[in-house]
Amino acid sequence: MIIYILSTIISVIFAYFSIYFSKININVTSLYNSKQKLRSIMKKMFAILSLLPLFIVSAIRYGVGTDYLLIYLPAFYYDFYTEAERFEVGFKLIVKLIRLFTSNYQWLFAITSLIFAFFIYKAIYEQSSSPCFSIILLVLTNFYFISMNTIRQCISIAIFMYSIKYIKSNNFFKYLIFILIAATMHKSVLVCIPIYFLYKRKVKLKTHIILLTITVISYNFISKAFIYIVGLTSYAGYFNSSYNTGKFEFLAFLINLSILIFCYFLYHRCKDDEDYNIMLNNQLIIIILCLFSSQIPLMSRIMWYFSFIVIIFLPKIINYIRNRYIRLYVKSSIIILYLIYMFYTIVIRGYHEVLPYKTFFGI
Repeated sequence: MIIYILSTIISVIFAYFSIYFSKININVTSLYNSKQKLRSIMKKMFAILSLLPLFIVSAIRYGVGTDYLLIYLPAFYYDFYTEAERFEVGFKLIVKLIRLFTSNYQWLFAITSLIFAFFIYKAIYEQSSSPCFSIILLVLTNFYFISMNTIRQCISIAIFMYSIKYIKSNNFFKYLIFILIAATMHKSVLVCIPIYFLYKRKVKLKTHIILLTITVISYNFISKAFIYIVGLTSYAGYFNSSYNTGKFEFLAFLINLSILIFCYFLYHRCKDDEDYNIMLNNQLIIIILCLFSSQIPLMSRIMWYFSFIVIIFLPKIINYIRNRYIRLYVKSSIIILYLIYMFYTIVIRGYHEVLPYKTFFGI
């Protein structure tokens, strides 16, 4: 676990310097005779450096992640004309391009790690009010660890999170383009297309209460409707598989309900903030999905698209707490709670099989 802790710390330190150089006045003459250009160069340089530690750890891993040896290593050698129909065209294209230049399968994990890191760090630096805090949440929410297991879907989630900026700029066309690009890696991301319109709606607490009440009252009917709709898709086979555990995602429900309640407390301060509206509507969606997690196989996979939004938007919402000591207390509490969650799921339960960590070099 030490490798993950150290890489996260180094990433956060570089992120801090990236922010620092974007704000300070540098009283020196640069090679370009421009203080502004020098600040921009330093900011970008440290932003790139902040990406490298977690990227490198993911890129050089061997056998780390449940699907590493089970799915992705064999996939590198598949004949995609006759096998592996489960894979989307974007993933197939990446594999084929890599195989044009090398027969070393490790490049598949390096390239996919780079794509994931690029989009998630772009999303963080362009949309988060606190990149340092967001990077910490990237690891503590398990998103980083999941990315070493369900590689294709996590790339899709990262692209989706990056595309949220187009929701805020009212550019549905660009948002749709990026969602379609993400779908070439994992088609489940298509559920995010209507999210554009849901996120744009201004929050009304009365509406939330009504929706939650209707959901609880109509639980059986909605469950049957969910099952019927999913039964019409390629995921229908999961109903008769080991993935249909009937398990309620209690931890996810508890965490996201806590975030939702916290957001409600700040309603009167934040209700005119677009990021807050996105966050609150997002949490309502997660809670509703959680309620049906025992009915639909792999519902947690769909919930991931919404669960990791906190990485971008939670830091800004916390800043609405005026008292800096209370704000520090809330941040610390969130870090501690997510740390406990990560320790329980990753270390104790062994979720996603990212421990013990091993490298391609046999270390």
